[in-house]
Amino acid sequence: MAGDLAAFETEDATNKLLYLFLKYHVVELLERLDKTSMAWGVESRVPFLDHRLVEFVVNMPSSYKSVPGCEKRLLKSIGEDLLPEAVVKRKKRPVPIPVDPKTVFQERNRANELVQDAGSRISGYFDKQKVNDFLRKRGQFASIDSLAIYRTSHALIALDAWHSAFAVAA
Repeated sequence: MAGDLAAFETEDATNKLLYLFLKYHVVELLERLDKTSMAWGVESRVPFLDHRLVEFVVNMPSSYKSVPGCEKRLLKSIGEDLLPEAVVKRKKRPVPIPVDPKTVFQERNRANELVQDAGSRISGYFDKQKVNDFLRKRGQFASIDSLAIYRTSHALIALDAWHSAFAVAA
């Protein structure tokens, strides 16, 4: 993942995190949308992911996209004269977890590698054996569900990305 950030040349930490989100998480969501729409014979469109729009927005300074206390600032400023106020001021809702178990296992493995690697930015924070047991549902963690595994894995990967984006050493 550090190599991915190196390829993305910017000092803007928020844009680095958004880049990782696009590269890893949005791809999974798009695959899910594609499979679901094909399964039901529905043609789906994702208008905000037109490559020209994404390329334009990715290259904007993060100050245009995000400020504390105002989610989706850019989108809301564009839509405030076009949409009802209730829509513009609506709070974000959580993104669902992946349906494909393979994705959960890939995220789990990626997170576990980050914790187990002594050179990782986040490995020093955790008891490596307990994290391994948790992510692999062993011992006292045998009854942990896949949702908990996925959320924890995602949080560990995000923590490492945060360290990378803000050049924080463990």
